[in-house]
Amino acid sequence: MVQGRAASTDALCKKSSCGLNDPIMVLAYVVLFLPYTVQYVTSSFTQISDSLMAAGQVFGGSPAYILRRITLPLIRQGIATGWMMTFIIAFRELVTASLIAPPNTLVVSTFISVGMAMAVLCVLFSTTALLILNTVIDHRKVH
Repeated sequence: MVQGRAASTDALCKKSSCGLNDPIMVLAYVVLFLPYTVQYVTSSFTQISDSLMAAGQVFGGSPAYILRRITLPLIRQGIATGWMMTFIIAFRELVTASLIAPPNTLVVSTFISVGMAMAVLCVLFSTTALLILNTVIDHRKVH
């Protein structure tokens, strides 16, 4: 009976991706997509004038205060844009999950690729049906 429980626990672990796969996948995604976020935030940060930082120091602001009250509000849009673009790119990433995750691990991108194929088929069938219907209606108008 104990051997049966161990086997069922092992089977359960195989179905859900428990183990070291999750941290490794998170690390892989961070390493892969961090440059995109850094690019957007750096672009936003370089547009801030040094005179704003100097003005904050002249008025007695500590570095933490200057960061919280001047820098972060000005680069907030760059951070949000970097997060959104990275999320969108990572959401459709299939190669990393396919290479790192075990074969029985399901990730969102596999569902998206199947969903995209289904969407393309639906559009194809709908377009074909509309073209056939349009041809039939035009044919009836002529006769």
